[in-house]
Amino acid sequence: MIFRKSSLSDLDEIWVFVHSSIVKMISEKIFQWDDIYPIRADFETDIMKEKLTVGVDEKSGKLVCIYVINSQHIVCSEMIFFISSSFSKESS
Repeated sequence: MIFRKSSLSDLDEIWVFVHSSIVKMISEKIFQWDDIYPIRADFETDIMKEKLTVGVDEKSGKLVCIYVINSQHIVCSEMIFFISSSFSKESS
């Protein structure tokens, strides 16, 4: 896996990834994220601030994880979101 700062060109793929993750999380009765939070603009802001990192599979080039580390917030569970490649495959 290759980790790199995300760019605006990643935003569509990030949003599909996040949306499918929300669906999966809700089906597992994990209600941290829903149709109200987060919104696409949250990820765009993180990209513009160079805070969002993506993990990309070296062979397929597919997005397999995203995360933000934000030192301004104490509650890490809301600021860091990581999905393993196996979870990502189940969502697609």
